[in-house]
Amino acid sequence: MLSGTVMNVQKGLYIIKSGHEIIKCKLRGKLLKLHTQQTQLIVVGDNVNFEKLMDGTGIIQEICERKSKIARRGAGSKKSHYEQIIAANVDLALLVNACKNPGYNFNLIDRYISSAKSGNIEPVII
Repeated sequence: MLSGTVMNVQKGLYIIKSGHEIIKCKLRGKLLKLHTQQTQLIVVGDNVNFEKLMDGTGIIQEICERKSKIARRGAGSKKSHYEQIIAANVDLALLVNACKNPGYNFNLIDRYISSAKSGNIEPVII
């Protein structure tokens, strides 16, 4: 079994980078069933284990645990808010804000720092 990092996700097709190789993968049946129950089972940055097929494509067998994530609250009524994970296994969040036009926004930077910290990401203000 090979391991790699998800580089792109599009309608059931996952582009995985494994070493110097790029492989197009699909989900294994058991994971596909979970995917229908959870809208974001795999996101960009996830580490996965997969089997490479004879035609050069692959089947994702396992999703490794996430070290960190960038997430936001999804749209909907107050009781149905769910977390939308944008990216996984991010090491640093580089925060940039204009000084003059528009003016520096302390509240926005504070929200970005809080969001990064809650996802186990180290924020760096540039």
